[in-house]
Amino acid sequence: MVTSRGADGSGVAFGGAPFSRWQDALNGVLDVGCSAEEAVRFEGEIHLHPGRRFVPMVLTASSVRLFPARHHASEAHGHVAIILVLEGEIKRRIGGDFEAVESGGLVILDLSRDFELDLATRGGRAALTILWAPRVRFYSAIGKADLLHGALLSSESSVGAVVGSALRMLAERAGSLKPAESDALADGFVELACKGLDYVLRGAAGPLVAEPIATFVSVRNFADQNLGSPKLGPEMIARAFGLSRASLYRLFAPVGGVASYVREARLGQAYQQITSPRLADKRIGQIAQQLGFKNVGVFNRLFAAKFGLSPGEARARALGGLDGDLIWKGDGKGGELRRRLDQTGR
Repeated sequence: MVTSRGADGSGVAFGGAPFSRWQDALNGVLDVGCSAEEAVRFEGEIHLHPGRRFVPMVLTASSVRLFPARHHASEAHGHVAIILVLEGEIKRRIGGDFEAVESGGLVILDLSRDFELDLATRGGRAALTILWAPRVRFYSAIGKADLLHGALLSSESSVGAVVGSALRMLAERAGSLKPAESDALADGFVELACKGLDYVLRGAAGPLVAEPIATFVSVRNFADQNLGSPKLGPEMIARAFGLSRASLYRLFAPVGGVASYVREARLGQAYQQITSPRLADKRIGQIAQQLGFKNVGVFNRLFAAKFGLSPGEARARALGGLDGDLIWKGDGKGGELRRRLDQTGR
């Protein structure tokens, strides 16, 4: 078990032991972003109860942001995280705007892909239960696995309530379990989660007539997963979901139409990639072109109009520490979580 308790905000040196121990435990898996003031006031804990194939973890933290580490786990041993919000509220961003995940909600993240988690967005702290499991377990069991990364399950949904309760109980018991018991129960939980997610994602990708709200969410998720495709547009989306163009246009009318949504989503994804610590060495023009912006000059104007600063300024602010925002990146050697993950899934 790895535990690091922070201070109460009185007299702890910036970069001192409480914050650094917490961040070091995540080294090689997650990079951490926060301001210097937040680092001084930081309070957090990490509890690991690893088995031989799965790693349950309970994480608490005051205001920080989490990104996939630039020196992340290898593709051969990559992991998916099933995250249950135990306390507080977090926000997650996958290629667009932030979306809230309230207490009791679940979010699924693929470590090999970009994301941002904003913890303790209401000024308090967040507590999360996370089960890290080998990616292959999910992508071999879920039919619409392309929709898996970033999936949200509300505690008010049947699947979300059942899967969340099971993960909560697994985390509560993890400290008293032997490794073999932990693996057996975690294996059963992952199978349950995969069955539930497969049901949800297959339903979301089906014919879009019965549930208008779920329909828009599923089509939006499809668009978000295909932002880099030059063919992304009304024809591609309508064909994928068996919709007429008229039905598709009605669906997107509240957000300004299909083309407007795709453009805004691509700009959101561009912002995330440009400001990602993992992609700090990737040229901005290359990011823009891979997201379907053929003219970099036009992209720069659209980006500045939406975010109020140029792509270069956005990268400098996120990665260079402007306005007190700092990103703590590990050296790639890996902390306790990385070491445990590298021992699983083999």
